[in-house]
Amino acid sequence: MPLHPRGQADQLIAPDWLNNGDNAWQLTAATLVGLQSVPGLMIIYAGMLKKKWAVNSAFMTLYVFTMVMICWIVYAYKASFSEQMLPFVGVPGPAVAMNYELRQAELPAAGWSAAYSMRTMVYFHGTGQNELSCLNGVCPVVVDAELYRWCILDLGWWLSVPDGRAGLLWWVCDPCIVRHGGMGDGILRPRHHLDRTDFHPNNLIAALTGVGLLWLGWNGFKGGDPYNASPDAGAAVLNTNICTAMSMLVWTVLDLIFFKKPFVIGAVQSIITGLVAITPAAGFVGGWGAIIIGACSGTIPWLSMTILGK
Repeated sequence: MPLHPRGQADQLIAPDWLNNGDNAWQLTAATLVGLQSVPGLMIIYAGMLKKKWAVNSAFMTLYVFTMVMICWIVYAYKASFSEQMLPFVGVPGPAVAMNYELRQAELPAAGWSAAYSMRTMVYFHGTGQNELSCLNGVCPVVVDAELYRWCILDLGWWLSVPDGRAGLLWWVCDPCIVRHGGMGDGILRPRHHLDRTDFHPNNLIAALTGVGLLWLGWNGFKGGDPYNASPDAGAAVLNTNICTAMSMLVWTVLDLIFFKKPFVIGAVQSIITGLVAITPAAGFVGGWGAIIIGACSGTIPWLSMTILGK
């Protein structure tokens, strides 16, 4: 004898609001986003940093991925996307109850709902928050940090900032820890002066492999933003690739013109700048717009790093 009457069982398996295509794409997009960090950014950092920091940086990236996922599910998702408690801050709380995870996904502050469950929504934004934390928060401070010191800094940041905006961690820690020591004297070890000037990469093949995973994973990041398998998702994915390809092409041509040879590190950097530049506009511009943005992301950072930086 079935546990539920047939009608109730069908509603549990395939409720009326569920769209199988949207659900499948959103889960796929979320997994692609997760691959940006594990193993994408793990490989990038291990390849681009000095050999003595390679394993440590890769492991720290893995640690951040696991820590952020638990913080996200325990309280941070609701602090970011539930009913508002303060401007830009929701009511924190766990998103683990079965009746919460199985209900239709919604964004209360926007008055909007999706055609899949809250489980899928929490997973998608969790992998996205992981990618931002690993991309912005790991590289500037983690390379020579001891595990327990980094755990204290990163966990403390997550507990103090409701939605874990990793970008703020970048701006706070980069000038203080990497360049001057600063607040790192109390939490992380001050960096040796030779390590501030000698920053040669460890393995360029690994860096290229990692940035390739980051690039393709970004398709899930932007393709999942419309929250459905719509034409907007297709446009976002295409524009992401157009802009990134143009950014790398322009950067490489500039290297050839001014230095008579291309640089692998430059190629890696140009891919990242292209991905970041197209992010806010991926679903809103046409192909020519993506080309123009890519040309700018391949030119302006190149000028700032190679000409103005000197």
